[in-house]
Amino acid sequence: MTSPVLVISNPASGDRTGPQFLATHVLPLLDAHTIKYTIKETDAPQHAGELAAHFLASLGSDDGPVTIIIGGGDGTLHEVVNAPLRPEEGGTLPTGGVRLVILPLGTANALYSSFFPPSTSLSQDVEKLLSAVPEDVKPKLLSLAEFLLSATGAQGKHQRLTLTQTSISLPSTTRQRPEQIISAVVTSTCLHAAIVDTAEALREEYPGVERFKQAAARNIDKWYNAWVTLLPFPGSEQVQKYDPTEGAFVDLEEEEGTEFEGPFAYFLSTVNVDRLEPDFRITPLSRSLPAPQSTSAMDVLFIRPLRDPAFTKDLTAARAGFPGKVMAAMQGAYQDGKHVGLRYDETGEVGPWGEGKTVVEYFRCGGWVWTHESPGDSSTNLVCADGAIRTIPPSGRAVCEVVASTGGQFSVWASRATSDRSD
Repeated sequence: MTSPVLVISNPASGDRTGPQFLATHVLPLLDAHTIKYTIKETDAPQHAGELAAHFLASLGSDDGPVTIIIGGGDGTLHEVVNAPLRPEEGGTLPTGGVRLVILPLGTANALYSSFFPPSTSLSQDVEKLLSAVPEDVKPKLLSLAEFLLSATGAQGKHQRLTLTQTSISLPSTTRQRPEQIISAVVTSTCLHAAIVDTAEALREEYPGVERFKQAAARNIDKWYNAWVTLLPFPGSEQVQKYDPTEGAFVDLEEEEGTEFEGPFAYFLSTVNVDRLEPDFRITPLSRSLPAPQSTSAMDVLFIRPLRDPAFTKDLTAARAGFPGKVMAAMQGAYQDGKHVGLRYDETGEVGPWGEGKTVVEYFRCGGWVWTHESPGDSSTNLVCADGAIRTIPPSGRAVCEVVASTGGQFSVWASRATSDRSD
């Protein structure tokens, strides 16, 4: 007997072919393995979360584990994870947790691409299970395959998700409770948040990942005035910084401090993923140099323009040339994460050489605080949480922290070969 199964179909995700994909490839496999399921289709933003919350509430907290098949992208996943954890939604989680089958039916599919990168090879069990599936479709069904293996008594695996919680703090003069947002992929400000915000307006014109590149071109020259404080791992006092010379994360010394003054050009943190698109490995060390399984951690990466030696010479020329250096870092992320090793030489030229400062500052920690310094500048007060855009009010701030008590509440059907964390 399998656990209760909910299939959520989001017809607005990605190129909007999700319902057809489910009907053609997913539901027949469930039927062939006599999996009983309930299928629901979303009809508005936030509906996926409501469907998940209502389904879980109908089962009660003593049932579990429960499997939810997400026929959408990272935004749909974001809704599914958030709603059951909101007290106002009457959220209830089964004691056995919620196990997610993810399908790459969104635009960027960061979580799926991180658990199942393009280089993933299929095991003999998965090949046998998907033998009747077209070859070009098999790579999209690897999470479903792990679930089906488990349902048939084989060794299907599921991997625990680390979650973060972002609180948008309001001015002290208000009594309104701060908004809290759960993320399972990415939380960002600066360029990444601006790209996501701009890209949403380009969805109709550019339905694929091209819209993110178009949005980047429109925002690449912006700077963001803010202070950032990095928070230690839960239960410790440690914040770590990646040292490319050592090829390892090292504890920050007390004199180095954990506060960082802007301006910033890029600021992003991730959990569970090393990439935001199949080939865009923005936080590659989360997979190639993972934190211990016992440590709840996030990877934080940012770019501060004034580290560039060119700004000690001609400020106007340096400012005009800096977008090209940010773009070089972004291109490095598309080259298997090479941006992590980029450095400035003494003149400000960027490359994988020398002993100058790194273009990218890369940390591993338990959270961060973003305090923007230009209340009237709307570009500095955007926060992106798994694609959802929020605005920090004047005199407010954003605090993002790893949720240390998730305890396997949410996991993804995926094998250990393609993930660094497991239950």
